[in-house]
Amino acid sequence: MALFIKKSIGEIYGKKAKDEVRVLYGGNVSILNAKDYLLNQGIDGLLVGNASLNIKEFIDIVRDI
Repeated sequence: MALFIKKSIGEIYGKKAKDEVRVLYGGNVSILNAKDYLLNQGIDGLLVGNASLNIKEFIDIVRDI
């Protein structure tokens, strides 16, 4: 979906806009999937929700990526 969003923005607003837009994922981010989202899905950043309420879990996510 992130690649589709970037492609669509490029078609509507041009290559410069496509290159400047950043897509953040704000779904179920955990130690099990954070790195995969950033490496393989075209996602530029993460909005960590519930996992950020547990300091150990949040730190583990940050250290893993």
